[in-house]
Amino acid sequence: MRKYSSNSNTSQRIAYGLDLQAGLDQLPETRPLAAEFGALTEDLIQSQAARGPLQVDLSRARARARFANFGFDDVLRQVAIACEAADGGKRGPVFGAVFPDNLTCVITPAGESQAKTGEAFVRGFEATGVLGVAAVREAWLPRVAAALTELKAALAARDEAVARLAVARAREEALCEDHELALERVMGQVRALFPRRRDLWDAIFPPAPRAPRVDEDEMAPPEGPTI
Repeated sequence: MRKYSSNSNTSQRIAYGLDLQAGLDQLPETRPLAAEFGALTEDLIQSQAARGPLQVDLSRARARARFANFGFDDVLRQVAIACEAADGGKRGPVFGAVFPDNLTCVITPAGESQAKTGEAFVRGFEATGVLGVAAVREAWLPRVAAALTELKAALAARDEAVARLAVARAREEALCEDHELALERVMGQVRALFPRRRDLWDAIFPPAPRAPRVDEDEMAPPEGPTI
């Protein structure tokens, strides 16, 4: 009597489950088992299908976060150029007031760190009273604020997509475990119905799937919220 490995992925469990359901359906004695076990296999099919769009959503959310990070940095670089222009073509008091720790310190962080650094930058940009900053601030603060708003929104959307996919993966993993437990029960029930009928067992139960491989269907921990 053959079954899949405990580390088989969802696709392998589904394929095996469909084959076993068909095998159980061949005999009147095992036909009720086919319906019950088939319902669990259908749950796995639905769970796997639901996970696919969430993975697409996460990829899009990550891309949005990367570009929001780039967009915020790009606006700050333009602010730096405007400050240098206000200083007469070089880095002087205006640039120093807007970027007291230099431009690099503001654009190097990424993700949540970039959002926090950006908030601190905006507070400083709004507060400084150094001569010449007001004109730069009037021209560029709205753009900086808009870029920061988009960055924070993109990061929140990415984190939400990570969380939704994690929930879907956890549900799918639980269903995989339920499916295996049900399979073991079916094996015991078939043994009880047909004692020592190994030839019949082999007709009912499909061959064990090949060794699991790492692919998109393998249950893996959700990736962290990186840019």
